[in-house]
Amino acid sequence: MKKYICFFLLSLITILSFAQNFKGTVTDDSGNPVPYAALYLRETKSGLTTDEHGHFQTKLPMGQYTCEVSSLGYKSQSFSFQMPERDYEKNIILAERTYTLPEVSITKGNEDPAYAVMRRAIARAPYHRTQVKGYRAGTYLKGTGKGTSIPAVLKLSKEVRKDAKEWLGKLFVLEEQQVVNFTAPNVWNNRVIAHKNSFPEEIQVDMGITMVNLYTPELFGKISPLNKKAFSYYRFRLDGCFVEAGQMINKIRIIPRKEDNRLLEGDLFIVEDLWCISAADVSVRGGGLKAQIKVTCKEVQPSVFLPVSTTMSSFIDIMGFKAEASYLAAVHYTEVKTDIQPQETKKEETAEVTANSAAQPKKHKYERPARIGRKDTQVDSLADKRDSLYWTAVRSVPLRLEEVQSYQYKEKIVLKDSLPGGNKANQKKGLAQVLNTIMWGKTFSTSNKNAWLTLPNLTSYIPEYNFVDGFWLGAKLKTGVKLSQASTLRFVPSFYYTTARKNWVGQGELTLDYAPRNRGRLSLSGGVVSADYNSESGESRFINAMSSSLFGHNHLKLYENTFFTVNHAIEPFNGLLFSSSLSWQRRKMLDNHIRHSWFKRDAEPNLPENDAFRSMPDNDILKASFELEYTPAHYYHMSKGKKVYEDSPYPTFALKYDRAFPMDGSRYITSYHLMQFSAKQDIEFGMFNRLHWSVSAGTFWNVKNLQFPDFKHFASTRILVTERFFDTGFSLLDNYALSTNTRWAQANVSWYTPYLLLKHLPFLSRKSFDEALHLRSIVIYGQRPYTELGYSIGFSDMARIGVFVGFDCLKYHSAGVSISLPLSLIVGE
Repeated sequence: MKKYICFFLLSLITILSFAQNFKGTVTDDSGNPVPYAALYLRETKSGLTTDEHGHFQTKLPMGQYTCEVSSLGYKSQSFSFQMPERDYEKNIILAERTYTLPEVSITKGNEDPAYAVMRRAIARAPYHRTQVKGYRAGTYLKGTGKGTSIPAVLKLSKEVRKDAKEWLGKLFVLEEQQVVNFTAPNVWNNRVIAHKNSFPEEIQVDMGITMVNLYTPELFGKISPLNKKAFSYYRFRLDGCFVEAGQMINKIRIIPRKEDNRLLEGDLFIVEDLWCISAADVSVRGGGLKAQIKVTCKEVQPSVFLPVSTTMSSFIDIMGFKAEASYLAAVHYTEVKTDIQPQETKKEETAEVTANSAAQPKKHKYERPARIGRKDTQVDSLADKRDSLYWTAVRSVPLRLEEVQSYQYKEKIVLKDSLPGGNKANQKKGLAQVLNTIMWGKTFSTSNKNAWLTLPNLTSYIPEYNFVDGFWLGAKLKTGVKLSQASTLRFVPSFYYTTARKNWVGQGELTLDYAPRNRGRLSLSGGVVSADYNSESGESRFINAMSSSLFGHNHLKLYENTFFTVNHAIEPFNGLLFSSSLSWQRRKMLDNHIRHSWFKRDAEPNLPENDAFRSMPDNDILKASFELEYTPAHYYHMSKGKKVYEDSPYPTFALKYDRAFPMDGSRYITSYHLMQFSAKQDIEFGMFNRLHWSVSAGTFWNVKNLQFPDFKHFASTRILVTERFFDTGFSLLDNYALSTNTRWAQANVSWYTPYLLLKHLPFLSRKSFDEALHLRSIVIYGQRPYTELGYSIGFSDMARIGVFVGFDCLKYHSAGVSISLPLSLIVGE
């Protein structure tokens, strides 16, 4: 690898020493510039792109060249030229392209010819996706960004207005030159040769798209028109055909069947007979982003089309924050390795063709190549020290005046900070970094990334408030060390002082991850905590803190638990996880130490609301748990040394057995057996429809002095806002209303669909939320069956609001509204 990079750098320096500028402007017949036109030099297999004003430039040594110029909507042009010893300027005029349609007989029910083209392209997509086995390429990347507006509420702050004035309306630029080495299926070794940017130092910018494979099932984060299920998501229209370089190109219009942010819209240009992509012009949107992306491909080898230029222009509008950004990439290939081209696919053939017929042997029949793969990026020590002469030589487009001014402004700031008077600014910057670490946390690691320490964010210093303990004041740290490629040791301690109970609580967990393909994990944990009686499915502690402090409703009831636990999990077979644990606990009841909320509302007693609840004496318990969880034919891939399961078309089954042992001693008063069975599955069907179902059942036997923490508890809450998903649990009952010490059976079904009721309204049809129906039911021995029906809208599982109605058997029980929000994720827990 090193010798190739050194050779590339030496060649580059040699070429630049004897190279001159090849530059010019691309315009249309009327003299208007053609922005983002693609130029391809056959001899060097390199692409470059015009800027928004149609200008281009590149360094070339003396010699004979053939240049192909193309832009979507214009006729391509090819010309040869002799590069002299001086700069060579060429102004290029592109004529507007006229598309022709093939003659087709129009009859009732006759489909558009585009469908025949797309069937062949989709069938060939797996082949083209794996056709290239490796390549080496040089890339020039440029991205720009400009903030244009901030929310009106933030403008009320003088400090915010002052800070915003420094960057609002100013253009920022980032340029990068890379050497990219790709090895199939997805191993990338990149080296950054040169890097320059005018963005503020506190803003980290990732260039994002460097190289793009147009044949993956997902394209730019959306469902690809070449996905094998594309006909379920898109309609296609043949807008015309034209001949370019002796090949027939079909212009196919991509039309989403529904207006959904998970779909693309635009044009694909498909090469006849090869059924590959010669260009793409698509728009994407979602989450306040609108972007137009253009990719131009050229035949770098016979029958091998690869991207040589990519451009993107985007607009962002999120909650009052507005910005615009652009991106371009020019690629030149120095080496391309491919498989031998197979024989032409017959027109009637619709089966998928793969290039890698003799696939590499897999370590397991259910293991698939990683979707993201391995990407190693090294930065040259001189990358950020390249001078203006160097950048002038490597740029494929000249800088605009606004971009030059952006660099000049950044240099002025750097020079000012380096002067003696700049120490004050550096001190201010250092204080800002300290405050930023306290606010958001930070991870410190060794140079080889084999050991690390993570400081928490602000919420971890005061994670909880309840009427039993008051505030928790302390910290939670995370540290770890990589013992080998396959094993990692992690330690997570936490210590807190409770302001009302005036006591210390805390716990520590030591975890060894090993045998990653078998998901091996051994952990030791212990400590003293205020535990929820419903420890398996209780409400969020953060939600309870807000409810207690503001309204006096302490829905979580707490007891003191001193514990030590050993857990182990391993997969003896793929898809089958065996978990076991042994736990000792010392438990006692707690009382409220705070009697009123912040607004003087009386606190609820720290006693669960359940007819079977009895006061718990101080007691000890020793119990063991064993669980088998199995998903048939479960495919996976390895990512960063970890086994990551993919979505399965089969249900997941689980069988769990708990045993509390009878022990000698007055404190060991509880013993029991508990067996539980559950199954769950997510089924995707139609166009973005998803059905989630789950069932569970269980029973206790040989029970002696069962205490309330040992009951079977269920996910239920009367709080308006919950962190639970609507797939499980109940929204109209108290946290402990369903807790039982007998036997039970439960079922949940949720159907998520993009269009059900509200989305059929015209002014809501383009919104990105989905709709869902929910059915939940539970039967507990000795009680009447309880059922809830509900309707909700939201964004998948991230945020939802629903209306629910409850029934005891068939008798109306109650109705209410519930909001599901992952607040712990928002605040950084």
